[in-house]
Amino acid sequence: MRDRWRAKQDGTGKKTPVDALLDQLQSLKDDDPASIVVLSHDPQLYMIQNVFFQTLDMRMSLEKFPEVLVMDTTYKLCDNEMPLVFSVVDSFGVGRIAGYCLIISKKKEVVTASLEALTKGFPNLAVTNPLC
Repeated sequence: MRDRWRAKQDGTGKKTPVDALLDQLQSLKDDDPASIVVLSHDPQLYMIQNVFFQTLDMRMSLEKFPEVLVMDTTYKLCDNEMPLVFSVVDSFGVGRIAGYCLIISKKKEVVTASLEALTKGFPNLAVTNPLC
């Protein structure tokens, strides 16, 4: 958000990374109205903690193969270097993407909030005690 304010103040009119992300998320919702987008933030730091998104196809993969949920962080794909990928394993042992979440850190509360965002697309998912 600070970047957005700075870009408006310096008059360049260039899109900030936050604006570009919000545009992409809006495009996702426009192309796939059944997709889910959840932003979580830290109200004390005024920072976005995570951005979760899931398309209808991703949600269907999770519904078809709910037995195993795999979480993996893949580094150096974006500026904050912290995407978190939720995937499921099908009956042939093949991984299928169940959702993406851009996270600011791997702290327990941030990852837990990401799992809670995943439950919006799959309410039967029980987040009982992550990261034991």
